[in-house]
Amino acid sequence: AKDLAKAVENPIGGKKLSEILATAKKVTIVTENQFRQAQVTVVLPWLLAEIKKAGGTATIVIGCGKVPALSPEEIAEKFGHDVVDTGVAIYCNDVSNAENYVFKGTTNSGIAVWVHRKVAEADAVITVSTTQATLWGYGGSGMIIPAVAGNDTIEYNHVLSLAPDCKPGNNDCRMQVDKYEAARLANVSFGIHMIVNNKFETTYINAGDFVEAHKEAVKVYDQTYRFDASEFKENK
Repeated sequence: AKDLAKAVENPIGGKKLSEILATAKKVTIVTENQFRQAQVTVVLPWLLAEIKKAGGTATIVIGCGKVPALSPEEIAEKFGHDVVDTGVAIYCNDVSNAENYVFKGTTNSGIAVWVHRKVAEADAVITVSTTQATLWGYGGSGMIIPAVAGNDTIEYNHVLSLAPDCKPGNNDCRMQVDKYEAARLANVSFGIHMIVNNKFETTYINAGDFVEAHKEAVKVYDQTYRFDASEFKENK
């Protein structure tokens, strides 16, 4: 929590969290689902307390994308009872309810961005995510697409995975850029990015402008985990 408090008041780009909360009455926190490991059991109680202290009302939307919604038991396991027992409103992204989405604009790839109503209606949107390597670039970038986006938005964005530049380790691929653009269109106010090792320990945390802070987290991730596969060519 000490590292978190330091990160949010020393942002990488953008405003400090305290500055954002000073004017936000409705705050939506977007989290990952059960398949990513950012330690929300530590982050969420602290965030909820800060939002309440600033006079705001918090809502949580779990970024399920097109994965089925979590059960109440799974939500309690993911967030901990310190969060669930506060009574904070918690929603799961559910693409089967098309009426739950609001149109926010179109990316440069021509993809219409529809986002969960509770994200669209917020004065401030805060994301909490895990930065890690994926098949298309790096996780942690997808806190709007696919996390809290409508069905068509997710499907069309994922078509970009067929582009030749979409491969592990390329953070500039079209699919990744599209996700960044969607975060801008959805007015994501603040991103908290974490790197978690294979013992489920947080080894790095930053915060600030969603895109700038994610790119910085990618640099830190690469320093530890990136390698050139060609070095194993003769030694499989």
